[in-house]
Amino acid sequence: MFKGDSQFSMQVLKAFIENSQESIFITDGVGTVIFVNSIAAKLMAIPEEILIGRTVQEIIDQGYYQGSSVLEAIKTKKTATTVIHPSEASELVSISTPILDSNDNVKFVITNSNNEKNLKYIMDVLEKEREKVERYKTEVEYLRRKDDKQIIAESDVMINVLNQANIVSKTDSIVAISGESGTGKDVVANLIHQKSKRGKNAFISINCAAIPENLLESEFFGYEKGSFTGASSKGKPGLFEVANHGTIFLDEIGELPITFQSKLLRVIENREIRRIGGTSNMKIDVRIICATNRDMRQMVLEKKFREDLYYRLSVFPINIPPLRKRKEDIIPLAEQFLNTLNANHNTKKYISPYMINDLLSYSWPGNIRELRNVIERAYIISAKDEIIIDIKIPNSNCLEQVEKLQEIKNSCSPFGRFDSLKDYLDSAAEAYISHVLEENQGNFTKAAKQLGVHRSALYRRINKYKQDLKETTASQQEDTSVS
Repeated sequence: MFKGDSQFSMQVLKAFIENSQESIFITDGVGTVIFVNSIAAKLMAIPEEILIGRTVQEIIDQGYYQGSSVLEAIKTKKTATTVIHPSEASELVSISTPILDSNDNVKFVITNSNNEKNLKYIMDVLEKEREKVERYKTEVEYLRRKDDKQIIAESDVMINVLNQANIVSKTDSIVAISGESGTGKDVVANLIHQKSKRGKNAFISINCAAIPENLLESEFFGYEKGSFTGASSKGKPGLFEVANHGTIFLDEIGELPITFQSKLLRVIENREIRRIGGTSNMKIDVRIICATNRDMRQMVLEKKFREDLYYRLSVFPINIPPLRKRKEDIIPLAEQFLNTLNANHNTKKYISPYMINDLLSYSWPGNIRELRNVIERAYIISAKDEIIIDIKIPNSNCLEQVEKLQEIKNSCSPFGRFDSLKDYLDSAAEAYISHVLEENQGNFTKAAKQLGVHRSALYRRINKYKQDLKETTASQQEDTSVS
């Protein structure tokens, strides 16, 4: 129930408050109770009719309860917390937040209270959530430190990849990383090296497909001076030798010719190399990580890859899923690429909410590499801070797409006439979300935190809003054509 001339909208207030599971107790600027929901009255064990219209001080003086965060909030004009005692056997933790007018005077005070039972339930829920993520704390959390910001792991599948990487980094075992082109196999390989005991030593990356077959042996194992025509007069150490005590990363290992595979197997088995033209073997201490985007089992069946080498390399396989199977990582990755561009060019551009659905629904055949290119292209062509581009039409005129989507955004206001309270509340929520996103310069992580929702919930809300805009626009065009 209400009392007095309140500026609250009755309908909106009832929609938000009467169905709330929270205790809500509202006074005016001098402490007169103007609203209390049933949960608050029940927790305080005081009938609503006794509370409404009385001041908090009167209620205290009449012995209904002791202590008040409301009076403290009115006095200090700041949020106040206290424990009140409606009876000798009970106590409530109350938090009162003052609402100030334009002259910095207290206009209303909103108070939320919880008893020990409710607080215990909340703590139990939080504890269960903590237990759920505890297994990631020791294995994954430190992977997200400053030195490996390039690793994005919001999706369960990518968290599992990082967990495997962390586990195997504590050993010297050979790691075989598989995944489509552009999924970040080299990044995971480097991460394993950095987290290993070899992290301070060399990490040598070799693209096996880029080395001509006749140069493979000299590149991998090195050569002595004068060992062949054109050889350096001083000789040259091979990449295995350079990587000694560190890690060698053999990218695209499936492209190695079968004739060279036997030599690589011998190095793995014996842990020693011999330079071309050399007369003695050299012991090496090198950790091997390899990667491929090909089906190695099929290559073995087709006699294109040695079976013994395949099994020797497959000690600890890690598969990196394509971007289309880890959609939770798409927006964080896009934000990361954009943040880098902003830092390099001293700008504050951000991804438009209207671009989210396209980013999430596109299949990304080029994976992370393609996403980076799309974001960079969008950054370049966007004259404003808000980046809008239709990535599904890469061959279309990008600037036209920007203008088209901007027109949709500008022409479809979230306010207007509403058929129901729900429509009004949805529109108000969308307007507030848009405001918070702009306030945070399009950073979805910060916006979600400010809104008090998970980032995935924010994505879903924006996708729904975008769909509603499209339907509204289509309907308007239909009406125009009929008339």
